[in-house]
Amino acid sequence: MADRAARRPALGPHLLRVHEFALGALDRRGLHIDDLTALVGMLNDYVQGAVRREIGWLDEARRSGLDPDRWKRDYIGPYVRQIVESGDYPLFSRSLRESRVAHLPPAERFRHGLDHVLDGIGAHLA
Repeated sequence: MADRAARRPALGPHLLRVHEFALGALDRRGLHIDDLTALVGMLNDYVQGAVRREIGWLDEARRSGLDPDRWKRDYIGPYVRQIVESGDYPLFSRSLRESRVAHLPPAERFRHGLDHVLDGIGAHLA
C-alpha cells in the first residue's frame, strides 16, 4: 500500500480553486453557506454522475471487444427487448418508446440534464 503522504490530497489546490469559484459565483445572492455548498454539490454530483455513466457504457463496450454501436445493437439490444417483452418494467419500457432525450448524442443528453439542474438552482435563487 502506498504511503499516505505520497498520495494526492482529495482537496488539492485545483479542486479548491474550482470550488471557491463556484461558491463565489453564488455567494453574491446572500445565501447561507450550507445552501451555497448544497447547490454547488448538486451541480458537481450531476456532472460527475453523468461522466461516470458515460465512461461506464464505453468501458462495457470496450471490454466486449466491439465498437460501441455494435455492442449496443448486438448485446444491449437483445437484452433490452427481453426486458420489455417480460412486461415487468412498464415505465422503463415506456421510456424506451417515448423518450427523445435517451436517443440524443451523449453531449446533448448531458446538456438536457444540466439544464434541469441549473433550472433547479435558479429556482432556489429566485
